[in-house]
Amino acid sequence: MTSPPRIKYERRHRIHAKRLALFCLALLLGGEFILVAMTSPWFLVHKIEVKGASKTTREQVMQVVATAKNTNLFRLKPRPLVELLQRNPLIRKATIHKAPPGTLIVQVTERAADLVLRTDGKCYLVDSSNVPFKTVDNPPSGLTLITCDLPGKVTLGHSINSAQFRSARKCLDLARKKKNFAASEISVDRNGDLCLNTCDGLEVRLGQPVQLADKLEKVEQAIAQIPVIRKDAEYIDVTCPQEPAFKPKRTY
Repeated sequence: MTSPPRIKYERRHRIHAKRLALFCLALLLGGEFILVAMTSPWFLVHKIEVKGASKTTREQVMQVVATAKNTNLFRLKPRPLVELLQRNPLIRKATIHKAPPGTLIVQVTERAADLVLRTDGKCYLVDSSNVPFKTVDNPPSGLTLITCDLPGKVTLGHSINSAQFRSARKCLDLARKKKNFAASEISVDRNGDLCLNTCDGLEVRLGQPVQLADKLEKVEQAIAQIPVIRKDAEYIDVTCPQEPAFKPKRTY
């Protein structure tokens, strides 16, 4: 077996040496660039843009991120600022982007009201993740009202996990799938019994939070088969879904 010609070996050696030299040069230049970038006043944060804030004022956001002013953009750590922003109950998510040479972009995603919770004499806007984020004097129109006495204190920005609220939320989620009626209010009494009021004034007594899908299905069927129930019934009782009943309104 013959060895490769010496000239080819020397040529490969020169090529590898040249590549190594170029790599070292690039590494050196990169290090110089990073050093300059992290010390140059050119990359100090001089502008902060706030996007997506409407319920949350720009001033509230700026109070949190103002400490980033005049900080080197490459030294800045966004995560602590994001965590502080997300402590605001109105803010569901926040992100911070760096835009060299000196701009910080704060993107805020705010919570949207999915229902209203009334408990302990107060009303709270609650989002789709069951997080209350704002108190209101009166329930806004167009949102379903859930009324129940919670065992613990409601804390803005923290999810509600009580059994009473969970049963009412499940009832609402099921009711939203029905075409013949819409829920205006769902209440839970001290015994855990559910009662649903439709938007056209029909009271639906559901009893304990079991077989809710079957119970609401019976309500939908009854309204479809006997449309006068909407205006002539005082209430419809599906506590026992196998034997639904309704009480006619009193006439004088």
